[in-house]
Amino acid sequence: DYINPMDEFGISDATVKSMNECLKELKAAVAKQMSEEGDSQTATLNRDEAVEKFFKWTRRYKKVVKIALIPHPRLLVKLGL
Repeated sequence: DYINPMDEFGISDATVKSMNECLKELKAAVAKQMSEEGDSQTATLNRDEAVEKFFKWTRRYKKVVKIALIPHPRLLVKLGL
């Protein structure tokens, strides 16, 4: 016969099984949290890349505007360029 080694500590088979189920749920919750953190980091990287592309485009735009408005220095001042 199978004897529960935890019996001597007053812990039944049902308690052991229940604790095992809780541990499985905890493990799944931790795995889900880690996955969500990874998703969050990916979203942050994607956002940062998009912002950098926007700034790069803005820098180019400003260069073109400065050249195009050479004959109109007052407009450059109004635009803060």
